[in-house]
Amino acid sequence: MLLYHNNHRYNTETARKVGTWDNGCGTDCVTNYDYVSKTLYCKRTGEYFLVCDGGARTPYFSPHVEPIGYRAARVWAHEHLEHDAFASEFDAPPAGRVVTSLSLDPSTLARLRQLALADGLPMGRYLDKLIASLCQPPE
Repeated sequence: MLLYHNNHRYNTETARKVGTWDNGCGTDCVTNYDYVSKTLYCKRTGEYFLVCDGGARTPYFSPHVEPIGYRAARVWAHEHLEHDAFASEFDAPPAGRVVTSLSLDPSTLARLRQLALADGLPMGRYLDKLIASLCQPPE
């Protein structure tokens, strides 16, 4: 599903699904007007977003996208997902990876996101590739 928010594209087919929560009112929003479902996704750039869907008596009668930051995604996942889904996404870095924090100029971060997305890589993997290419011995 392709959704837009403030001229940004959010594609559930290419993003990684982290987990889904629903309000327990059944899974058919066509026949259950009170049904609400929210699914957390992570884009290749590391950006998180929620896709909200629901019945006719909910604010989410048509699918709706809500971009959210890392901290908000972590809080939402902690409150709504099973422990294993939360832990695999937020508690441990991927094998062989280190989580760190950087301070970047906003324009540098925007450009990094663009370059990583164009290369089809998460920002961290793109930086790995870039630094490795800069460290190659001259021929």
